[in-house]
Amino acid sequence: MKKKIIAIAIFAAILVLSSCLKVDFNLLQTEFDNLLKSGSYETANTLYTAAEDERIDYYNTSLELFSESLMQEALNDMPIEEAKSSLEDFLIFDYTKPAVQAALDELAAKEQAIIQSNTDYAEGLGLYLSRRFDESLEKLSAVQDYDVNYDSALEMIAELESRAAMWENAAAENLSGRNTSVNSLAYSDGYVYFPAKSDGVYSIVKYNYETGETSLFPIIEFIGTFHIKGINVIGDYIYFIAGEELGRGLMLNSPYNIYEMKTDGTGLAMVKSGDYFDLISYGDTFYALSYSKGIVKMDQNLQNEEIISDKWIIEMQATVDGLYYIEKLENECDSIHILYLYKDGVSTEVMREEMLHAYFFDTFSIYYHDMGENNYEEIYVADASLQNAERIATLKDSNNGDMYGFIGAIGDKVMFNAAGWLKTTASSASMRQSIYSEIQISRKLVERFQDPMYVPDYEAINVLYEEGMILVKSSDGSYSLTATPGNNNYDRIVSIPDFDSNILNTNMSIISEYRPGESDFYSDEEVVVELDSFWYYSSPNLNVTIEKIYDESIETLIFVTHIRTKDSSGFSLGYSNLEEPGVYTIGVKTDTIAQINKAVFATNGDFGLNAENNWIGKVIRNGRIFDAYYNDGGRISLKEFTVEEVYDTPSNCKDFLAMYPDGTMAVYSNADKITYGELIDAGVENTISFGPILVRDGEKAEACVDPSYYISGANPRCAWGMVEPGHYVNVVAEGRQPSVSRGMSFYTMGTYFQQLGCSVAYNLDGGQTAAIAFMGRFLNTHQNDVMFQNHRPVQEIIYFGTSDLVPYDLENYYER
Repeated sequence: MKKKIIAIAIFAAILVLSSCLKVDFNLLQTEFDNLLKSGSYETANTLYTAAEDERIDYYNTSLELFSESLMQEALNDMPIEEAKSSLEDFLIFDYTKPAVQAALDELAAKEQAIIQSNTDYAEGLGLYLSRRFDESLEKLSAVQDYDVNYDSALEMIAELESRAAMWENAAAENLSGRNTSVNSLAYSDGYVYFPAKSDGVYSIVKYNYETGETSLFPIIEFIGTFHIKGINVIGDYIYFIAGEELGRGLMLNSPYNIYEMKTDGTGLAMVKSGDYFDLISYGDTFYALSYSKGIVKMDQNLQNEEIISDKWIIEMQATVDGLYYIEKLENECDSIHILYLYKDGVSTEVMREEMLHAYFFDTFSIYYHDMGENNYEEIYVADASLQNAERIATLKDSNNGDMYGFIGAIGDKVMFNAAGWLKTTASSASMRQSIYSEIQISRKLVERFQDPMYVPDYEAINVLYEEGMILVKSSDGSYSLTATPGNNNYDRIVSIPDFDSNILNTNMSIISEYRPGESDFYSDEEVVVELDSFWYYSSPNLNVTIEKIYDESIETLIFVTHIRTKDSSGFSLGYSNLEEPGVYTIGVKTDTIAQINKAVFATNGDFGLNAENNWIGKVIRNGRIFDAYYNDGGRISLKEFTVEEVYDTPSNCKDFLAMYPDGTMAVYSNADKITYGELIDAGVENTISFGPILVRDGEKAEACVDPSYYISGANPRCAWGMVEPGHYVNVVAEGRQPSVSRGMSFYTMGTYFQQLGCSVAYNLDGGQTAAIAFMGRFLNTHQNDVMFQNHRPVQEIIYFGTSDLVPYDLENYYER
């Protein structure tokens, strides 16, 4: 306002001077220019309209020059709103009005273009984050250079163009991103990629095959079982599956997701959530195996799902001919497996066998094995057309032989992992196979054909075809890339370097973000999954997840069960004596008692009601008290007492486990001196008494660290632990089966429960008593077991959950 008042005063003075003193009009021209520069458009317009005709040309020149400068600044340098305001003010001059209006129209168009550019960027970013990269590239390419997002858009465009070129090359060469056996190994541009665990950190190793330089990309630090598998390398990216062993099957939000990471170890991101257990890139396509969906075909961005087969798929392999996969046929005996070839959008049945366990294609042949007659495992080789199949070896299962699957083939050699004493016979009529007589194998590398070889200290991981090398893991946990067996060249040891803790912390947070929440374990209806090495049950209040694991470090088959109850309820006890539960009269197999109680999950109990020795701790059954006493024969036995009779009786015997009403498992030793009265007053209705205590307050107990403790060595075992009330763990180990399953010591048992996060763990009766049953059926076996006949009869079981889906029959119960 002050500026305008001053300008008006100057203008009035000029008018006076011009009229009175006839001042030179050059002074007016200068002042007119100053009024335009100061933004005093109204004053300048008054001077303009009052000027004599001969001076108008001078003013017009100033208006033209100033308006051109103003319009250029408004269109190129000013923010939109400021530019619009500036030009709208200049419309007061009729002489330049058409040109200024045209500039305003251009500005309005630019404003709309910026709005559209902002929209294109936002949509492009959203498409980028959702991995719809082709559509994202189109949107981001439309972002204008005057948009504040332009630089960011350019960065993403460069990445997308690089990705497009990468996949175009993969499709043109029909590349498979990894060696397509079930074990994960990838080779790309002179680098080998494989998963490894070191110091509790699960990582991906990147090994330079020429120089030996090794990089370690840490993924997560985790105590327990975690998997990194299905590694694929395409261009500058690694794609893989990672997940924590919390349960598979149909569990909601399964932890087995698909991740990507750059080959320099940066940029880890979860790109596909689900329940995947294998991944193969082939050309510009991904094939993933899902527990709930079957085979899922996706584009290179892991989008646009297509279900190839919704059956249970055992394994798949990509070759130059297409995708081969084994499908498990649903039938009453559950033993038919079919090999299919998926090509040009069509699946064709190639081979049907009773038990087509595993297969492997090399350039010329397919190797496969199935369960033949009399429980023999047989290995066959066929030509590339899958004709002219010839049996090349028979693994005699009755001699505890077991084959863990093919690793691969190079030249005339085929590798597989196996266990046990294998008696094999083979024809030497084809491919110069050698005849075996008898070889001891322990889940190690075995090659067959010419120059057979047994490598006792190595487990084969996978074959590296490009260089004719095999990745092996030694008994001390180190990794080596070795030449084709035959020359004992194991000197290319992969040295695992230290990891970057900053990368670990970042990657851990990414992985942890996708772990399932507690509510994800439960389903609205009952869900039951029963597979070869995995069993799963879910209901509104109970989740049971069982996995059979072979631990090569102790050569033992182990069943690990996680049980979660929504209401934190503890276990129940089931008895063989149906007329008077809790009183021992007979012994019946664990599975039979489980069926009668409709138990979802059950194990043997403590054998306490039948014990006549000094192992017994405090025994409470359904609130009834059974304590040790010397009978007339001078032997220790059990007798039922009332609470009043033994209320203040301290623990004068061995340790025991008590289950409290809030779901807490607690373990006590003789030194605790806890009384029956304290237990009953606290609401304890059931105790288990066998022992010893394995873990207490998260630390291994004395029996675990004292090798002189009675039967502390490797044996069949059954033990229970608690992570927290409502989350329980059971471990059953098979044992006393030489070269197949040795069993577990107390020390190893305690270590397992610690790694599983248990604060307490307690050992139960083992040996032939050790038993695990799911939905009324045995899962574990014993030495020389035939049809699960070697389980010892028991008088009680520990179980969780009941279901009408468990088959049972009371007829002839006591004759079982």
